[in-house]
Amino acid sequence: MKFNAVLFDCDGVLVDSEPMTNQVLRDMLEVSGWSMTLTECMSFFAGRVFSGHEMPRSKPAPDVYLAAAGHLNVPGHQCLVIEDTHVGVTAGVAAGATVWAYSPQPVGDVALLLAGASQVFRRMDDVPELLAAR
Repeated sequence: MKFNAVLFDCDGVLVDSEPMTNQVLRDMLEVSGWSMTLTECMSFFAGRVFSGHEMPRSKPAPDVYLAAAGHLNVPGHQCLVIEDTHVGVTAGVAAGATVWAYSPQPVGDVALLLAGASQVFRRMDDVPELLAAR
C-alpha cells in the first residue's frame, strides 16, 4: 500500500524542539527528492503541526492523528504514523492508520507490536528505504 501522508509523533520520535524537527524533516525530505531550505521547510510545515494538548482528548485517543489527516484531506487508512510509545501506537491504530514503531533499543518491541504496530524499526535513517520498499 502506498501512503498518502506520513504523520510523525515529534516528542521522542523526531526531536523536542521545532527548529531541530524541521531540520530532520528537511533532511529526510531531501533524501526523498524534495529539496528545500530549512526556512522553506519551516514555512511549509507552519500550521501543519498538531499537538495533543490542543485536542479534546489526548492519546491514546486518535484525535491528534485524525486532525492531522483531516487537515491533509487524507483518510486515516491512507496514513502512516511513526510512533515510539504503545499509547501513541494505540492512537494511530484507532485513527485507522498503519503504524510503524520507532524503537532504537529492542526493549519495548513486544509492547509496541501488541499495541498494533505493524513493524518496529531502529533508525530514523531507515524510513526512506522502508517507504521505498512499499
